Amino acid sequence: MSIQPGLDSAAPSSPAPTLREVSREVSRIAARLERLAEAEALGRRFPQPEAAIDSGLVRSVIAARRLRAEMVGLGPADPAWSLMLELFALRLEQGRVTLTALGVAAGVAPTTALRWTEALCADGICVRRRDPARSRYIFIDLSDDAAARMHEHLSAALGIAFF
Repeated sequence: MSIQPGLDSAAPSSPAPTLREVSREVSRIAARLERLAEAEALGRRFPQPEAAIDSGLVRSVIAARRLRAEMVGLGPADPAWSLMLELFALRLEQGRVTLTALGVAAGVAPTTALRWTEALCADGICVRRRDPARSRYIFIDLSDDAAARMHEHLSAALGIAFF
């Protein structure tokens, strides 16, 4: 029996994976496919383009944030978001708010509320509106674009949150 050059029965340079290693890799791939399928199913189960966003829902989000602060000990870690949530709830309720009252309602210190409101107005997220009846009063509101984006965000968030 002759052996042709290059076709000898010598062991390969790298060992073949064991059955256990192959099994672990198959299990890892199966678990990943299962997570991807669950994520896809979640997206189909909770489509939110037509979600009902009302002030009650927004107030629930605000209450959940306050509960977290109370139970975990975290204050308003994001004062801009606290202000925006309060403004969005007020818009849905057709309410108006002055800067001072906004800070109090959102649970944000007055100087912090002033600083963040100025930044939000500069970015076009908030607008200042002078009261025609009492020119001393200036009300703060979300811009129409920011209100639309808040609505879109909360609609999408409903698909992944349970609050």
